[in-house]
Amino acid sequence: MRNPTDMTSGKPGRIIFSFMMPLLTANIMQQMYVMTDTVIVARGVGVEALAAIGTTDMLRSFVLWGVTGLSEGFGVVIAILEGGGKREEVKESIRAAYWLTFLVGIVAAAAGIPAVKPLLRLIHVPEHIFRESEVYLIIMYAGTFATMLYSTGAAVLRAFGDSKTPFWGMLLSSLVNIILDLLFVFVFPWGIAGAGAATIIAQLLSGFYCFREVNKRLTQKMKWKLTRGDLAWCRELLQKGLPSAFQNSFIAVGGVIFQSVINSYGIYYVAGFTAVSKLYLILEGAALALKGALMSFVGQNMGAGKYHRISEGIKMSLLMSGILSAVSGVLLIFFGRQILMLFISADPGTEKMVLDIAYNFLFNMCVMMFTLYLLDVGRGTVMGLGNTMAPMFSGVAELLGRLLTGLSLTVFLGEQALYLAEPMAWVCGDLIVIPAIYYILHKRRKSVTK
Repeated sequence: MRNPTDMTSGKPGRIIFSFMMPLLTANIMQQMYVMTDTVIVARGVGVEALAAIGTTDMLRSFVLWGVTGLSEGFGVVIAILEGGGKREEVKESIRAAYWLTFLVGIVAAAAGIPAVKPLLRLIHVPEHIFRESEVYLIIMYAGTFATMLYSTGAAVLRAFGDSKTPFWGMLLSSLVNIILDLLFVFVFPWGIAGAGAATIIAQLLSGFYCFREVNKRLTQKMKWKLTRGDLAWCRELLQKGLPSAFQNSFIAVGGVIFQSVINSYGIYYVAGFTAVSKLYLILEGAALALKGALMSFVGQNMGAGKYHRISEGIKMSLLMSGILSAVSGVLLIFFGRQILMLFISADPGTEKMVLDIAYNFLFNMCVMMFTLYLLDVGRGTVMGLGNTMAPMFSGVAELLGRLLTGLSLTVFLGEQALYLAEPMAWVCGDLIVIPAIYYILHKRRKSVTK
């Protein structure tokens, strides 16, 4: 019987699909939690507190996506070692990954906390919510270690071929967060600081849960004292992790700038784009889950030297992408207006205008949905092959595609160009990662046959 954490044997399509389902469920659950958390803050603290949290979204995402990308890079290294059966090297790389997690958490907090006030001034946060925004963002930056502890543990477990344990960690985090939100906001009137503290405590608990599960999977007791030899592993992990972190950060920066472009078109466009963005986060969940599955599958099989399985896995992933993007795209084209109404509340005249704008964004995304899946399949494959530079450059291409469309084409097409910005960003990213798959896979195979 095949070891459930061994991705180097068995049918690739079945393995990838079964691996991605817990990731997809976790992504959807996280979005549901965010909505619940939003309701608790709005009802318990007030609309100004909700606005204060909203103003920090992209500043939080810049750090959150950065540390998540860093952890993904760590997972790539460990998956390749795991696939090659190099158990001692796996242990050494895990030890180094956790030490880096601790150090990055400290450095990010030390650098981020003093920068909070200047950053909020830079994005012109209104004075009446400035203090609450500042308190919330300070707590988030101070808790970077907690965020990264879960991300690193989840990345290591996925490298082992286990996507279910990170799901349980996410479930634990979501439930604890909601309970603490209710406690800190309604029972103890700690306001926005209580909501921030609830998030960090929940992430810390899920991080330690994954850390414990990582320890269970090691055949021998781990010695956590950092040695001189571990410094080489730290360099290796950072070489893979930093480009992935930069990729996510570039995308976050692009989001901030594009949001400012949307803002210049008025409140109706802001409301329409906000509504479709909430729906997009759920849609993107399947693509990101497929990316995570491919990173582990390709990494393990590359470590084992089974390149024929990598090719088969890519083909099956493209088939899944085609089916998922077609089904979701068609459903949303026909029923998108009804779904978007869940996120829009205004008087009838305004409601129709905002809904039309939101649906125009959604329609263009649906038509080009396959290019989004193709981008994440490409990134997952290339990262699994041990290359995180190409995905980083695809992040730069995505940023440029989004901004050039939103800034330059609007001169000729007006607001219509805004609707094309997201799909054009995906296409520009594809132009980097798709050729990279062929080049890197061909190069790896050639080096094996020599």
